[in-house]
Amino acid sequence: MRPSIQVGVVLLGAAFTIAPATVQAQAARISQIIEEPNPLQLYSGGSQGYLGVLVGDVDSDSANKLRLKEVRGALIRLIDHDAPAAQALRVNDVLLEVNGQVVESAEAFGRMMRELPPGRKISLLVSRDGRTQTISVQLADRKKMESDAEQRLPLPRSCPLLWRFGFPPSHCRP
Repeated sequence: MRPSIQVGVVLLGAAFTIAPATVQAQAARISQIIEEPNPLQLYSGGSQGYLGVLVGDVDSDSANKLRLKEVRGALIRLIDHDAPAAQALRVNDVLLEVNGQVVESAEAFGRMMRELPPGRKISLLVSRDGRTQTISVQLADRKKMESDAEQRLPLPRSCPLLWRFGFPPSHCRP
């Protein structure tokens, strides 16, 4: 008789008996799923371009306050001061088009940005104070920006001690 494991979960009156080999196979598959990157979240050509804005949807109230003709676009709520957006955009600007493509919502803007590689120069149609203007911005590589920022930070005092034990934290550099 083969040993089996009784799972103590009853789901809608059904009890499960799982053989150890099956449990190991399922655990291995779960580990593989957790460790492998989600292909839907990756840009197929490598890293994604980074503009450095946090956007939200435009509702009718904000459209009136910002003197927009239509209730659409992506409203800039926050700007990364080290990112390309800091040079050309402002909080409360509304992104209406990216490279001639209409931006319907914050989600649509996010999808557009995920398709663009770093280094690409993009054209943004922006509404600022009720007037539209076209702004050109070159997208950055977010990973490179983060790495450059880490290089400028002083090392925490705990880093050398942690290295001695074989645990180099991500914020420490050799």
